[in-house]
Amino acid sequence: SDDFEITEISSEGFSAGTNLPASSSTNEFSGTLNMAANSTGTISVTGILNSVTAGNLVTNTATALPTDISDEDLGNNTSRVNTPVIAEGVDLVIDKSVSQSCLDEINGNSFTIAVANLGSNDLSYSSSNEVVVTETLPAGVSISNLEHPGWSHSSNGNTHTFTKTGSGTLTSGYSLPDISYTLEANSGYSNSAAVELISSAGTSEENIEPAENLSNNEDSVEVIIVPEAPNVNTPVYYCKGENAVPLTADAAEGFDLNWYLNEGGVASTIAFTPDTNTPGSTTYYVSQTNGSCESELSEIEVIVLETPQAGEISGDQEICRGTIPDEISSEVNGTGSGTVSYRWERSIDEGNEWLEIPGATAENYQPESVSTSTLFRRVTITEITAGVQCESEATDSVLIAIKNCGVITNPMLPSKAKTN
Repeated sequence: SDDFEITEISSEGFSAGTNLPASSSTNEFSGTLNMAANSTGTISVTGILNSVTAGNLVTNTATALPTDISDEDLGNNTSRVNTPVIAEGVDLVIDKSVSQSCLDEINGNSFTIAVANLGSNDLSYSSSNEVVVTETLPAGVSISNLEHPGWSHSSNGNTHTFTKTGSGTLTSGYSLPDISYTLEANSGYSNSAAVELISSAGTSEENIEPAENLSNNEDSVEVIIVPEAPNVNTPVYYCKGENAVPLTADAAEGFDLNWYLNEGGVASTIAFTPDTNTPGSTTYYVSQTNGSCESELSEIEVIVLETPQAGEISGDQEICRGTIPDEISSEVNGTGSGTVSYRWERSIDEGNEWLEIPGATAENYQPESVSTSTLFRRVTITEITAGVQCESEATDSVLIAIKNCGVITNPMLPSKAKTN
């Protein structure tokens, strides 16, 4: 934020509801955008470069991520532009790079240091005007495979000094021979290297390299332990057509999750929500990253189960009030993956409300005596694993109708009573 300051932000082509700041006191800003379909919007940023940045590049990164919309292609949501900066006068620049920023505990990490003059003026170096690189290693880190053509090397403990030998001119836009080495460690670390122009008097020649060009005379590299793959709950089961929720995984503190539809695909920072319309198995992938090092992928299998088949039942009856009906039998048993069980339900209001019958879980059902006409139906339940159940549609209902069955008498029968 000290290198660049945003002074003005403007935009065009966006719809009402777009919310962007007009300026920023730092070198970053954020906002929300509304856009019509098939349209383009432009955000223009104006600012001031206060000093020459490391690497003599001003890197502008813009990211647009969806919130309440679906974006099937997240691979083009980030764009970066590097703008080169040419400083006035002499501008010594050091660039320290590593073959990979993730810790390699077996082979070590390979480093390269490049020194260049990216100023507009040439630089003359000699024994009285030396270009010196200083590298200080953290505790517990060892160095090997040193290569430094055109540089002398000395060390004092963990401090290594490289001095350009001979005399010559470092022309504007050119670099000196690279310095390379390997660092070995068993934990993460950060180390830096600095370059300076030292006169025979032992002081920096500040008059040769202007003060505003000194901010890129040091470069740091961080080597980070590769995180473990995140913990996941797999497999995840859904019944066909069931409402799904976004996938989840456990990330370590300070780490973010990257989601993938396939190995080697484009990462999404937004967890995927499985599609449950088609039965079958789909594998999703997730890693965790701290922005530099990414873990191995963890697999999450999502299994969408077929809807069970209800089967058929029969047993329509008309019985006298208070009598016990005949058994309602299964003409065709319900089917599905896993363990099959049943739930029987009854309704006394012509099917407007259905109540579960406790304990009725077999394919057949023997009703108790009923006092009013009642409908019965059966639902097939499958259980593929503990707690994962899917239900069929209900069968067609069976009616047990009630009729009045009172005692019939004949008043015309003569009385057999004797009279005197």
